[in-house]
Amino acid sequence: MVAWWLQRWGPAPRANGGFTLIELLVVIIIIGILAAIALPSLLAQVAKSRQAEAKSIVGALNRSQQTYYLEKQTFTDNLSSLGLGISSNTANYQYVLSILPSGEAVTHRGWSTKNIHRSYAGVAYLSPAGDEPKVDTVMCTAENFTYYVGNLPIPDGSATAPHCPPGFLEE
Repeated sequence: MVAWWLQRWGPAPRANGGFTLIELLVVIIIIGILAAIALPSLLAQVAKSRQAEAKSIVGALNRSQQTYYLEKQTFTDNLSSLGLGISSNTANYQYVLSILPSGEAVTHRGWSTKNIHRSYAGVAYLSPAGDEPKVDTVMCTAENFTYYVGNLPIPDGSATAPHCPPGFLEE
């Protein structure tokens, strides 16, 4: 009897098993909230990976200048002479090498071509160490996201131990 009453007066059976509009909107809102939370983190990780390019290239330039100096007893400002196969311009950075007038140091600048990346600077310099000169390096990272249209500040290579310019931190 109860079954007969429920069939007659109970809720009407659904014609199809689809989603209602409200259920669909709730799912879309939840996905939107999750995307809004995750997107900034994802973009920050992408920027970090692009910065790793410049950091590793400036570090490689520092190390290859050490090797170049040991072989030739001079520094070079020619990127291809170092034999690294690095282009002076990439999608995110521009790389410039310059020998200081004294010839005792060479600077490597990797400046960002976009304002969402940090710039990097390095210097390979001669430090007195007994009979033979020793080539040391300094690596500097910009404190903030930077975009330099002109010249990037370079580490001071005139001192006995070069240091990072203002706005940069030593690695």
